[in-house]
Amino acid sequence: DGDTCVMDCDIPATWCDGHHVIEYFTHGALGETNVDNGVLLCGRHHDLIHHTGWKLSMIGRLPHVLAPPEIDPSQTWRKIGKSRMQLAAVG
Repeated sequence: DGDTCVMDCDIPATWCDGHHVIEYFTHGALGETNVDNGVLLCGRHHDLIHHTGWKLSMIGRLPHVLAPPEIDPSQTWRKIGKSRMQLAAVG
Protein backbone atom coordinates (compact mmCIF):
# COMPACT_ATOMS: atom_id res chain seq x y z
CA ASP A 1 0.00 0.00 0.00
CA GLY A 2 3.04 2.26 -0.18
CA ASP A 3 3.29 2.46 3.62
CA THR A 4 0.18 4.68 3.87
CA CYS A 5 -3.60 4.33 3.96
CA VAL A 6 -4.74 2.77 0.68
CA MET A 7 -7.35 5.51 0.14
CA ASP A 8 -4.59 7.86 -1.04
CA CYS A 9 -4.29 9.80 2.17
CA ASP A 10 -0.95 10.35 3.88
CA ILE A 11 -1.67 8.60 7.20
CA PRO A 12 1.33 6.28 7.79
CA ALA A 13 0.91 2.50 7.86
CA THR A 14 1.78 2.37 11.56
CA TRP A 15 -1.42 4.33 12.31
CA CYS A 16 -3.62 2.19 10.02
CA ASP A 17 -5.79 -0.89 10.51
CA GLY A 18 -5.69 -3.98 8.35
CA HIS A 19 -8.99 -4.40 6.50
CA HIS A 20 -10.32 -7.57 4.85
CA VAL A 21 -11.53 -6.59 1.37
CA ILE A 22 -13.63 -9.76 1.23
CA GLU A 23 -15.18 -9.77 4.70
CA TYR A 24 -13.64 -12.20 7.16
CA PHE A 25 -16.92 -12.98 8.92
CA THR A 26 -19.97 -13.24 6.69
CA HIS A 27 -23.23 -14.98 7.57
CA GLY A 28 -21.54 -17.16 10.20
CA ALA A 29 -18.70 -18.31 7.94
CA LEU A 30 -15.07 -17.41 8.51
CA GLY A 31 -13.14 -16.11 5.54
CA GLU A 32 -9.49 -16.09 4.68
CA THR A 33 -6.79 -13.80 6.03
CA ASN A 34 -3.91 -13.16 3.64
CA VAL A 35 -2.16 -10.17 2.10
CA ASP A 36 -3.99 -10.63 -1.20
CA ASN A 37 -7.25 -9.85 0.64
CA GLY A 38 -5.97 -7.04 2.84
CA VAL A 39 -5.47 -3.31 2.62
CA LEU A 40 -4.37 -0.66 5.09
CA LEU A 41 -6.97 1.92 6.08
CA CYS A 42 -6.71 4.84 8.49
CA GLY A 43 -9.47 5.02 11.09
CA ARG A 44 -11.50 7.59 9.15
CA HIS A 45 -11.44 5.60 5.91
CA HIS A 46 -12.05 2.31 7.74
CA ASP A 47 -15.25 3.79 9.18
CA LEU A 48 -16.17 5.16 5.74
CA ILE A 49 -15.95 1.68 4.15
CA HIS A 50 -17.88 -0.05 6.95
CA HIS A 51 -20.63 2.52 7.55
CA THR A 52 -21.36 4.27 4.24
CA GLY A 53 -21.99 3.38 0.61
CA TRP A 54 -18.29 3.17 -0.31
CA LYS A 55 -17.03 -0.27 -1.41
CA LEU A 56 -13.65 -1.95 -1.88
CA SER A 57 -12.78 -4.81 -4.20
CA MET A 58 -9.65 -6.57 -5.40
CA ILE A 59 -9.50 -6.46 -9.19
CA GLY A 60 -6.45 -8.04 -10.75
CA ARG A 61 -4.95 -8.36 -7.23
CA LEU A 62 -5.05 -4.55 -6.83
CA PRO A 63 -7.43 -2.63 -4.54
CA HIS A 64 -10.18 -0.63 -6.23
CA VAL A 65 -12.79 1.67 -4.69
CA LEU A 66 -16.37 2.35 -5.75
CA ALA A 67 -17.91 5.59 -4.52
CA PRO A 68 -21.64 5.82 -3.76
CA PRO A 69 -23.86 6.77 -6.74
CA GLU A 70 -24.44 10.29 -5.42
CA ILE A 71 -20.67 10.90 -5.63
CA ASP A 72 -19.92 8.85 -8.76
CA PRO A 73 -23.01 8.43 -10.95
CA SER A 74 -20.96 6.41 -13.48
CA GLN A 75 -20.31 3.76 -10.78
CA THR A 76 -16.76 3.18 -11.99
CA TRP A 77 -14.31 1.09 -9.96
CA ARG A 78 -11.10 3.10 -9.50
CA LYS A 79 -7.67 1.67 -8.66
CA ILE A 80 -6.27 3.00 -5.40
CA GLY A 81 -3.16 2.60 -3.31
CA LYS A 82 0.51 2.43 -4.11
CA SER A 83 2.24 -0.87 -4.76
CA ARG A 84 5.65 -1.11 -3.10
CA MET A 85 6.82 -3.08 -6.15
CA GLN A 86 5.70 -0.30 -8.48
CA LEU A 87 7.24 2.36 -6.23
CA ALA A 88 10.57 0.47 -6.17
CA ALA A 89 10.61 0.25 -9.98
CA VAL A 90 10.06 4.00 -10.29
CA GLY A 91 12.49 5.05 -7.56
